[in-house]
Amino acid sequence: MIRKSVIALAVVASTTIGIGASVASANSVVLCANKKTDVVRYSSTGKCRAKTETRLAMGITGPAGATGPAGATGAAGSYATAQTVMNLATSAYTLTLADAGKMITSSVDSAITVPADSAVAFPVGTRIDIGRLTSYIWIQGATGVTINGTSFQSMDSVNYQHGLLVKTAANTWVFLRFFA
Repeated sequence: MIRKSVIALAVVASTTIGIGASVASANSVVLCANKKTDVVRYSSTGKCRAKTETRLAMGITGPAGATGPAGATGAAGSYATAQTVMNLATSAYTLTLADAGKMITSSVDSAITVPADSAVAFPVGTRIDIGRLTSYIWIQGATGVTINGTSFQSMDSVNYQHGLLVKTAANTWVFLRFFA
């Protein structure tokens, strides 16, 4: 087994750097391994003896692996462009994936619910801005959702407050409130 590896390495090295051997193609080298003795030889023609040898093709890049599944896609857009503003006209609202990256404001007393991952799969890092105009806003998590940050997730004392809701892990968000 060691002999096979050493000979194969020598053959590949000599063909790669061009020491006295021709390469079967610009992108590959063909080696033939004897089925009984494990002796490996270089084949300049790319052919091996079918009954007594096993053909080994060695490419420059190696074999291609399987392609994995695509990862989650985040919200479109960036914070370098204008942010979409959505004004709530309801007293109860549950966030949707389309709210990612938006500024949600309210002129009526509103309870905003952050849904569990099982209902809406926001990617970690999702940012949603919350703006209190002239009414009370309460941020609450659905069952199983933790909202960290300020000791209370409400905007009830001063008009024109701004809060930032960011998903930090599965079913975990942070809410940062800024006073006017």
